[in-house]
Amino acid sequence: MKRALVLYSGGLDSILTVEILLREGFTVSAYHAILPFEDKPINFSHLFSKDITIIKDNISMKEYKNVLLNPKFGYGKALNPCIDCKIFIFKRAKQIFEDKGYDVFATGEVAGERPMSQRFRALNIIEEQTNLRRKILRPLSAKVLPQTIYEEKGIVERAHLYGIKGRKRDIQIELAKEFNVRYYPQPAGGCLLTDKEIAKRLKQFIKRKIPITNTVAKLINRGRIFPFENGILLVGRNEYDNKKIEIYKDKHILLYPSHRKGPNGIIFGQINLELAGAIIARYSDNNLNTDIIVEKNNYKDTLNVRPLSKQETRSLIL
Repeated sequence: MKRALVLYSGGLDSILTVEILLREGFTVSAYHAILPFEDKPINFSHLFSKDITIIKDNISMKEYKNVLLNPKFGYGKALNPCIDCKIFIFKRAKQIFEDKGYDVFATGEVAGERPMSQRFRALNIIEEQTNLRRKILRPLSAKVLPQTIYEEKGIVERAHLYGIKGRKRDIQIELAKEFNVRYYPQPAGGCLLTDKEIAKRLKQFIKRKIPITNTVAKLINRGRIFPFENGILLVGRNEYDNKKIEIYKDKHILLYPSHRKGPNGIIFGQINLELAGAIIARYSDNNLNTDIIVEKNNYKDTLNVRPLSKQETRSLIL
């Protein structure tokens, strides 16, 4: 039985790639890299009914840091190192591909669909940098790309593949109907790093030489950011933010009103605790002096602070 490893994002293109290879008689394994900045769970339900092996690869910020901070091929419009990111992921998947002896290495990439990482030149760079020249099968765009060794050897029939290019999804939507794929996510703008507001926040950490850790990656799109000379205070906007922030209290200083009617705050780097407490108090339900709990691990202290005014707070927020 022929075996294919498919790099799976959970989007329509990767779903269709799985379907195409199943139709061609392959046993399919779906590889999904879980990046530090991934903020939405991937729905694998489409694969469950297909008896497909799912390989989840949890990537730490420590492993990913160099890709983020020192991309050889630069950034997109925000802080997105798309080409370097693809190279990083493909190299990890390639190791599994070789170790497990798969017959085909495939992705759902469509030529020209993404402005940075799926241009024809970018596809060539990725193949060169991963030593996968002519070894990445892109079934949706195969007919507008050079022939792969899999097609050359007859492992997969080129005539059964497609020649899609560009950003329109009309053909993919028609293919979804043919394959009876009823539920799939709508196209998104990319990962968090493509968001200019997220990039603005991350640059505040980089400027202050605050390590970009897993905690930073998971909280970067949460709450309000208050940058100071040597540190950053992140303050929750709602109950969901507060719950997310509290998860990381063992590694960072957590601040919150003693009556719990207000936000959680978390400190990265070093900042004045009383000023941080005054900002937390500003968003609590008490307009008078407020007791703010300062907590880390099993240590707790209490600050009695005057809440900042709206005008004072507005001058500090990012």
